[in-house]
Amino acid sequence: MKKNIYRILIICIISFIFLSITGYCLAVDTSQYEGITQIDGTEMGPFATFGGQIVYILQFVGYSVAVIMLTVMGIKYIMSSPNDKADIKSKLVPYIIGAVLLFAGSTMLNIIYNIATTI
Repeated sequence: MKKNIYRILIICIISFIFLSITGYCLAVDTSQYEGITQIDGTEMGPFATFGGQIVYILQFVGYSVAVIMLTVMGIKYIMSSPNDKADIKSKLVPYIIGAVLLFAGSTMLNIIYNIATTI
């Protein structure tokens, strides 16, 4: 019973900390930055193309690693004994979580990049 009370108390304290931290706002006069998105007559100039290349490379590497890991785990699963299959299945759950985070994260980076280049 005490463990549950401690857990609830810790969750409440952490929630209060997060809620109190997000209340701050810093306002900046942006009038001095007018026209900064137009560099060399293009949107963000070389920064946009360089950022797009970085996002593309990160996506390509991440997807490649995820596919290779899935292939290796699949081969291990096929060639393993029934006792080892349970171990591989237990390792598969973190892999799936990581793959979903990878695909969602790289997609979010791509969306943020597209928004940043169109503004």
